[in-house]
Amino acid sequence: MAFQVGHKNQVRTEILAGITSFFAISYIIIVNPMILKDAGIPANLSVFATIFSSAIGCFIMGIWAKAPIVLTPGMGVNAFFTYTLVVGMHLTWQQAVAISFFSSLIY
Repeated sequence: MAFQVGHKNQVRTEILAGITSFFAISYIIIVNPMILKDAGIPANLSVFATIFSSAIGCFIMGIWAKAPIVLTPGMGVNAFFTYTLVVGMHLTWQQAVAISFFSSLIY
């Protein structure tokens, strides 16, 4: 019986931690598309990509790595992508995505 009580407390703690983490990082669902809109990326596409990549990253960290770490797209990287690659270097967002993809493979 004591094991079940401990298990219930652990499940409650995990759920509470997940909800808290979501609210702590949920701003990125709004801010990320605002930055990427300046690069010409459609807002609905960037909202989906932000949520999808965050969910996949968190799932991998929780299930595979067994680490309680929340992963989301980095705001600094998004700003670099938009304001340096697209705006500053006059690339299309598609070209900037290709550059980002191949540089991540090299890295």
